Amino acid sequence: MTKGNKIFVAIGILIIISVITAIMYSKYLDQLNFKSNDSIEAEETTYSTTVRERSTAYHTTAQDRSVPYIGMSEENANSTELGPAGRIITNNMAENGKILKYYTYLYYNSKKEIVFSATFKKGTCTEINDYRDDPWKQNGGPTVSGTSWVRNTTKRRSTDSYSAKDFADEDDFYDWYYDDFYDGEEAEDYYNEWN
Repeated sequence: MTKGNKIFVAIGILIIISVITAIMYSKYLDQLNFKSNDSIEAEETTYSTTVRERSTAYHTTAQDRSVPYIGMSEENANSTELGPAGRIITNNMAENGKILKYYTYLYYNSKKEIVFSATFKKGTCTEINDYRDDPWKQNGGPTVSGTSWVRNTTKRRSTDSYSAKDFADEDDFYDWYYDDFYDGEEAEDYYNEWN
């Protein structure tokens, strides 16, 4: 067999293998039973309608209960049946290349347990957490670096933009605001200046 014939036979074998592979793949695709785009769009519409209905029902219920709800103005955050927030946590976030502040309002019951939280961005409530049925206990609730949240009963200084008095120690303070300071020493100095 000449070199030309060998190449011709090799090409023929590759073509046969390709055809067999294409046939097998075609049978595999047929077995998958792909849904049509119309049925996918119908499922998406049904899903988004269900989510919208449930969301509207929950927010209407929240408004009726007079607690913070998604879409609520921050101006009304302290005018609910829960009373004024016991603590407001200020955080920074990057959005479209700009640093924006957002605030988490924590509401407490008479036992100083967290019963509700609401996060406000750009003056509007964007997230709520209702813990009234299972309040976060002072020593068993959410923590920052292992230190339990506690209710802030002291007045904040208006010039302390980071509310350093709300933290148990400088390590917790730095862990919370590490992006805002050059290093731990700078955060510690700021913390000590306000405590």
